[in-house]
Amino acid sequence: MMERKVEYFLAKHQLIDKGSTVIIGVSGGPDSMALLHFLSSRREDEGLKLIAVTVNHQLRGEEARADVEYVRQVCSDWEITFESAEIDVRAYKQAHKVSTQVASRILRYDIFEK
Repeated sequence: MMERKVEYFLAKHQLIDKGSTVIIGVSGGPDSMALLHFLSSRREDEGLKLIAVTVNHQLRGEEARADVEYVRQVCSDWEITFESAEIDVRAYKQAHKVSTQVASRILRYDIFEK
């Protein structure tokens, strides 16, 4: 049922074309892991190249590093290209006088763009 909803949403909004390279922001949480699994299960039929990107915001110490390693291992097991980056949210936040959420989003999107 959920898979059909995701397929419908992707088709309705024309988000992914056959043969596309898809960059997926993966935190290691259930939502992003479910999306990664969904796309992985369809990549052969759709000719997709998947790249999972995990960003360590350096806000949660060892727990965040463990999340990165978890995603790295899953991607290795599923044969998905994996990229990771670390960003200094605290420094950006202080220098630009923005909230943690805004700093995180700006820096994370910068990583995805690169």
